[in-house]
Amino acid sequence: MVTIELSGLTLIIILMALGGWYGWWRGMRSFLTVTLASVIGYLLFVGGAEQLLGFVNNLYVNLPKLFAIFTGTNPDTVTQFDPIFAGQNPLPLSVRVVMFIVVVVLGRVFNKQPWHSDNPKSVTERQLGIFTGAMTALLWTSAATTFWQQFVAENGAQSGLIADVFNILPDAGSVLPWLILIFLAIVGLGLLRNLPRILKA
Repeated sequence: MVTIELSGLTLIIILMALGGWYGWWRGMRSFLTVTLASVIGYLLFVGGAEQLLGFVNNLYVNLPKLFAIFTGTNPDTVTQFDPIFAGQNPLPLSVRVVMFIVVVVLGRVFNKQPWHSDNPKSVTERQLGIFTGAMTALLWTSAATTFWQQFVAENGAQSGLIADVFNILPDAGSVLPWLILIFLAIVGLGLLRNLPRILKA
């Protein structure tokens, strides 16, 4: 009997390679909506929720001061609002998992045709597809790992094949924000480049 042992890093590399191959095969714009939906779902329900809620809290708390500044009143004399959200993401884990999946599925539903591209399988589109596909695979893997870790934290240690797989996967949460920024920059440059064509459509 032959036993094959995989490290978490090796498994992630394999998954990213599969995602990169799919991106090269289809071209970036063929699944761009799915990736954008995945990024939105990740930021809202997985890795960026605390930062987003913190931003909303800070904005809401300081509304009286902002209003005072605009009306010429001394902002130090007004009372701040209480935060809307306290602590971490108020949504239960099960709801966050379902909402993340729903957002990704909606991205797939609206991914009817390539984004303003006459040749979605050009060399450039395929090269960008490798990066986008690999990033999407890493994003999905990171989301699943994060959800699993929170499930274990709430319900205790688990056993079995699924537990063995998730327990060896490293945390990619520190890398993903940079990859997402690069991806959004690529999308932004692509939109600027094709803006005349988009406006004519």
